[in-house]
Amino acid sequence: MESLNNLSSPLIVFQSDDWGTQRIPVGLKISHLISETNEFEVYDTLENEVDLEQFRDTICLINNQIVPKFKFTFNVVSGNPDFKKIRNRHYQEFFAQNLNESYEFYGYNKLKLKEQWNLLLDSKFLNFQFHSREHVNYKLWLDSIRSKDPKSCVAFDLGFWGISTEFTKKRNQSFMATWDKDLDLLDAQNFRQGLVYFKDYFNINPISFVPNNYIFHKKNMNILEENGIISIQGKNYLIQPQNRRLFKYRHKIERNMGTIEKGSNSLISIVRNVQFEPSKDLFSNKHNESFTPQIDLAMNQINLAIMKGLPAVIDTHRVNYVGGRNEQNRDYGLQQLRKLVERIHNNYPDAEFISTTELTNRLNAIHQ
Repeated sequence: MESLNNLSSPLIVFQSDDWGTQRIPVGLKISHLISETNEFEVYDTLENEVDLEQFRDTICLINNQIVPKFKFTFNVVSGNPDFKKIRNRHYQEFFAQNLNESYEFYGYNKLKLKEQWNLLLDSKFLNFQFHSREHVNYKLWLDSIRSKDPKSCVAFDLGFWGISTEFTKKRNQSFMATWDKDLDLLDAQNFRQGLVYFKDYFNINPISFVPNNYIFHKKNMNILEENGIISIQGKNYLIQPQNRRLFKYRHKIERNMGTIEKGSNSLISIVRNVQFEPSKDLFSNKHNESFTPQIDLAMNQINLAIMKGLPAVIDTHRVNYVGGRNEQNRDYGLQQLRKLVERIHNNYPDAEFISTTELTNRLNAIHQ
């Protein structure tokens, strides 16, 4: 394989997970179901039309005032649990609903949301890739409900599953990790259905995938390749399923930027080497904790990536850009995003901001 140094440098790629999934709904009294131990439990919720509109305004501002052709990748979960159908089948089967149905179920204006998504699509500066059909490990979740776990049952009745990890860890489980389970004959079917939801809503064929919680069985790589996926995003490791143990005991497969994923024929590894989660700043400040601003930590990691001749691939989740549970969170996240792009541009005026699709194609070309 040719060296990554042959890629034009420096390259900057923003990747943002969790769009489309419901985490903690707004307007519910659920303090007994979340422990507020991290920023996700405090701020993360399904995006609304104001979130998308303000995100688009921010992208336009960046392109007009800071750097032209700024790119940003949304990794979208294309569905959520269909609570009515699941209840009607006595929690024995899982059913998913698409994005339109999800927005409607949670009381959002699905037409306005579709309009805002279309405007984002039309901007040409935003990239859309696939995150999963749902962001819940439905086997663990439904088993918990059938076992009459009180918190799981109360959350179900309120229309959500994202109870605090402080509670689920007691069962050595995480409801968040969709693929943290044994191989299943339904895996391929579920993946294809998620892609159908994605394509129907965005009219796009995704070429990149990021598994929830970075857990994915290497023996399922063929499912990705058979459905047009070319690259996998994630950390510098891929966690193998072992749902009876906590993260620190898991087997991790090492990943390197631009190489072929272990267990696959041709899937390209895209490794995130920068973290940018400005919601952490607000969360730390709320709890009077000392902290180094995320923008400073991100710049240090970007400098290191560029020094090594690698693309700077920035991991930044939806939680930083939604305001349904706290508008200050969205405002701060978008402000910090602008400031980070400005600092990158000032430090590296020749930096090229590219999409995940563009990075995938450039890395793939090295192997041709």
